Amino acid sequence: MAEINPVEMKDCMLRLRNGNPEVFDKFLGLLQAYYEDLTNKVVQAPAEEVMVAQGRAQSAMALLRLFKECTVEPKKPLPTGVIPRP
Repeated sequence: MAEINPVEMKDCMLRLRNGNPEVFDKFLGLLQAYYEDLTNKVVQAPAEEVMVAQGRAQSAMALLRLFKECTVEPKKPLPTGVIPRP
């Protein structure tokens, strides 16, 4: 299995977002709705299906987190000796 390069993943996600921010945000909203739907299905699932439903919800949560976290720009540190103003 190939090793995941987080820097390469972040670069790809940023390019997707920057290429069409409106579509990317809509995609994140749809993924959020999908995750919430799967989470509700865990509560409604018969006892023998709870583990499968939970696994699906956890997978969707991981994807959502991946897409959201990979597109957050890190905060740039202040130059040394600079005091931020309130």
